[in-house]
Parts: sequence; C-alpha cells; structure tokens
Amino acid sequence: MNAIYIIIHICKKYVKFNKHFLIRKFFICKEGEKMISTAKQAAIMYGALHYLKSLVPKDTGNMRYNATKVENLGGGKWRLYVDENIAPYVPYTTEPWISPKWNGKKNPNEGWFERASHLVANYIANALRGTLKRSK
Repeated sequence: MNAIYIIIHICKKYVKFNKHFLIRKFFICKEGEKMISTAKQAAIMYGALHYLKSLVPKDTGNMRYNATKVENLGGGKWRLYVDENIAPYVPYTTEPWISPKWNGKKNPNEGWFERASHLVANYIANALRGTLKRSK
C-alpha cells in the first residue's frame, strides 16, 4: 500500500521516535511490559487520528477527511497514515516546491508531516502518561 504513515507500538510507558523519510515509528512500551487493553489502545489511537486529521493540510478536504486513516495491525501495533491511493499528491504536500511553475515560492505546508508526527507522538505519550524518547 502506498502511503505516508506513522507506526505505533503500544504497551504502556514509552514512546520512541525513529526518524525515516515519510515514515515515523513510535514505541510506547518496553519489551515484556504488560499490554494495555485493545479498547484503551483504540480510544487513544482514534483520538490520535482525530488530532492528526486536524494537522493535515486542507484544500479540498480529501487528504484530511478521506485519506487519513488508522489501522490496528495487531499485537499492540497501530498505523496512522495518509493513503496515497486516495490522495496520490500527498508526498508533494510536505516537500519543497522545486518546479519553475512556482516561481521560487515556498510550499506553505512544507514539512507538515514531520511536525504532525511529533505532535501526534506527544499526544499518545501524554495519553499513556509516558515520555517521548528519540531512538537511535
């Protein structure tokens, strides 16, 4: 599936940030910690989805309202993503404008996904009373 996405691993206390181009991975637990209930995970992740949607740039609303999704991958893993099958232009919304068409203008949304992924990770960490830590 083509998408830009955030992978969330939920257990309890930690959020680790692993930086990749257009992929953000977060871990909200230590190995061996007890998993929180699926219902609690879902409540947190649907709250995170709502928050992410509020951060997605909106022109027609397609990317924000139709293409931004959450998926339970099982085993405490969740994916928040913007589906490129629905919004194929999504990578261009976060990159610099380099085409001569833009006459040197700056993309007003440049870097939105990186900023949004940090904010969403902090939201999830706070919901779990955890801390956000950058992984190596």
